[in-house]
Amino acid sequence: MESVFKNSSLFFGLDDDKIERILNCITYKVMSYDKDVYLYELSQGFKTIIVAKGVVDMISLDDDGKEIIDNRFVKNSSVVYDFIKDERILKTKTDSTLIYMNTQVIFSESKKNCKYRALFMENIIKSLNSSLNHLTFKLNLYSKTHLRDRIILFLKNEMLNSNFIELKFNREDLAKYLACNRSALSRELSLMEKDGLIEIRNRKIFIKT
Repeated sequence: MESVFKNSSLFFGLDDDKIERILNCITYKVMSYDKDVYLYELSQGFKTIIVAKGVVDMISLDDDGKEIIDNRFVKNSSVVYDFIKDERILKTKTDSTLIYMNTQVIFSESKKNCKYRALFMENIIKSLNSSLNHLTFKLNLYSKTHLRDRIILFLKNEMLNSNFIELKFNREDLAKYLACNRSALSRELSLMEKDGLIEIRNRKIFIKT
């Protein structure tokens, strides 16, 4: 379990000894879930979670009650989000093991003498900002009227230093992420490939320039 903490962005810049000191200042709980479980308890209030194993989606519902994937968290990902007054909910995509940490206590006056508190707080805030920035990106994506524009924006966001992208979604989940119909998505991807914009090999996409 120590390696899970060490590989998490929440403990960036902290060695094993410093991580242990931080963990002594907070409480945490390890929980295991089957696939396709709605995590209602973990989708209330301010939550800090590490995905130790598996895949977890943050989802919402459209006007027709269909699921939209707002974000996907894989092994070692950190989920830092305030679910207060928010209709989003976490759902396991696969059998998953999660570490829930009560990090709110680290911001309290009673923990001001906790060593390395400031760096841990900084990492929490960075992770929260990252989550909010991603949701801002998703709102921008949803604002695109044409599906091709959504796909292009998504692909640009996934690109790092290469025109080659390996998707973390299957076709059905990608449709949920883009808030569109699966058949329409498949049709548009085929048209984009026919137009010479992309080349598709299963979950791998090569963007042509």
